[in-house]
Amino acid sequence: IAPNMAKQIVAFQAGLQRMAASFPGAFEGYALRVTESHQKSKADTSGTAKAISSSLADLAGVSDTWSDDAIERIREESVQLSG
Repeated sequence: IAPNMAKQIVAFQAGLQRMAASFPGAFEGYALRVTESHQKSKADTSGTAKAISSSLADLAGVSDTWSDDAIERIREESVQLSG
């Protein structure tokens, strides 16, 4: 089961997981930065962001050092609207 049930997100996550399994380290040398944005009342980091960043970390060859704590969480509406 995916953290997000929207079929487009499920397909995107499945594709990333397959890429990460087939081509680990393919994005080695690139900096990994993940930002997720939700309503102000959401207290935790989204499961979708965690799942996507896990696959990206495998692709970047940093899964041994990547932490979900590195995901930037945006909750302020003014920041979300600015861009």
